[in-house]
Amino acid sequence: RSRFSARRARPPASTMAAAAAGPIEDESKYFKVDVCVGDAPLPIVTAVDGGEWVVARFDDPTTTMMKTEEQDPYGERYTQEWPATPYAVRVSNESYPGPVEAQVFVDGKLAGIQVVYKANDERGPQYKNAMWFRGFASSPQVISYGKDTITQFLFTLPRAAAARGGGDQGARPKMSAADRAALESIRVVFHDVQFTGARKEVAVPVAARRGAVVSGVNKASAKDAKASTSTATGATLQNAHAGAYTGSVYDRLEVIAERTIRYGTKSQLQLRRALPSDVEEATGERAKKTETEEGVGGG
Repeated sequence: RSRFSARRARPPASTMAAAAAGPIEDESKYFKVDVCVGDAPLPIVTAVDGGEWVVARFDDPTTTMMKTEEQDPYGERYTQEWPATPYAVRVSNESYPGPVEAQVFVDGKLAGIQVVYKANDERGPQYKNAMWFRGFASSPQVISYGKDTITQFLFTLPRAAAARGGGDQGARPKMSAADRAALESIRVVFHDVQFTGARKEVAVPVAARRGAVVSGVNKASAKDAKASTSTATGATLQNAHAGAYTGSVYDRLEVIAERTIRYGTKSQLQLRRALPSDVEEATGERAKKTETEEGVGGG
């Protein structure tokens, strides 16, 4: 079964004259999505419900301890300390015969949009078939990812922080069911595109210079969502382009593929049966059960 959701789409502009509109039969062979720590892809495991997961690592050499000073409702100040690990999302066009637009959503928030070209594009190496998303863009719908302010993706653990706007430490921020469901998720939506050949000047808004700020979630929200981790913003990796720039114009066409990879702590993946429990891991019990089940079901 394809790991990508089934979508109908017409072929890209480069093949429109030679092919009739129709579905992509096996989208997984065209596109690849990697969640990377230290630029190394994290292994993807499958839960019993078919969902794909990666372990959010907090033991990497790039992991740092974050600190912040808080104040409780009684005026007492204290320091919170928690781990954070930078990560990135790499999106590749393995064999689709034309450029596509990749939209990356992290925890339900649009993080960035980039065009990913076909492999071995004859126009030169600047037309890349693999693009990196290393953080949240400030104005993803307005200016290109390469010209925007980018703030780093960080895997983080929920903190015991008060909800925005005050209240006690047990207060719960207002999160919709959709927001809760989107926690611990990285979703990539692929659109077919057609370049028009036109160029236009794009003004970089002042707001783009501030950078996106995502604080993650507190423990109360994480408990409500049954989540173990979230993504927050870290360092500024890139500053917005000064002034205006000229960019190529393209039409965004149909959605042709979509991929969702979820992330969580090791214990979260064990609860979802995406990883063996510590006991099973130590004794190999799960592997024995799997072999037995296959033996019973075979023949």
